[in-house]
Amino acid sequence: MSSGSIFVGSQIKLIDFGSATAVNPAEIRPYYKMFYGTAAYASSEILLKKDYQAAPAEIWTLGVLLSYLLAGISPFPTVRDAVDGKIFLSEKVAGNISEDAMDLMQKCLDPNPDTRATICQIKAHPWLQHRL
Repeated sequence: MSSGSIFVGSQIKLIDFGSATAVNPAEIRPYYKMFYGTAAYASSEILLKKDYQAAPAEIWTLGVLLSYLLAGISPFPTVRDAVDGKIFLSEKVAGNISEDAMDLMQKCLDPNPDTRATICQIKAHPWLQHRL
């Protein structure tokens, strides 16, 4: 998923799941070795060429998208910053983003996939609660 995967019409829709796979929700989620997405949206574990699970990697992508939507720029000036999960937004840009939005972005861009936010945690996050 990338910014090109957002369709804005009468509703906002996410499209283009070209690297999506079908999984049985009753089974343990598999780990993947190959990455076919856009490098600018790749999670820290993918950039480190580690095996990865799809759900945490997609949460990372949502964090990158959130940065583009709220700040107009990538949260990471370098690959090393992305690997470390070190978000860099200028004071001018960051000053226009609410604390709740920054908190959500940081939780999505946690470099550790085991502690990164889950979709349930994102849906319950205060920043989204104000908007739903």
